Amino acid sequence: MQKISIGIGGKITACLLSLTIYSLVVSITATIFFDRSKTNYRILSEQYLPATIAVAKLMKLTQRIIAYAPAIVIAKHQLIRESLVSEMRNDFNQNSKLLSSLKAPQTARREVESFARHFSLLIENLNRLAEISERKSNLTTIINQTVSRLCELSKLA
Repeated sequence: MQKISIGIGGKITACLLSLTIYSLVVSITATIFFDRSKTNYRILSEQYLPATIAVAKLMKLTQRIIAYAPAIVIAKHQLIRESLVSEMRNDFNQNSKLLSSLKAPQTARREVESFARHFSLLIENLNRLAEISERKSNLTTIINQTVSRLCELSKLA
């Protein structure tokens, strides 16, 4: 059996050839990775990021709208209550505009529709709360007037 001996030139050529093949494989892999990264970044920046920002704004406005409830109940005067309800309705309109302009990704459509239903229910409940508070205020006024008249009548008798 004869040994095949490769000279130094052959070894250097084989080493450079293997480095070239390795560099080619790494370059192709990197190109594929960067193309996918570019596509993913574009999807994130065009679809998910605007939707996430809009949802954050919606949540902030919803928190503000919910915060009106105690103030509506506590309000002693009709003008204050009307002002609060007016502010609440302005926030509701702003929230509705944000909700209608929200272009959520297809996977989040159900969540957006669910949020819209819950939001409408919240506004309906807050409007009912405002009506109940107004009735309570009117009844309190009538009771106070009645007690005042009774006191006057008791003084006359």
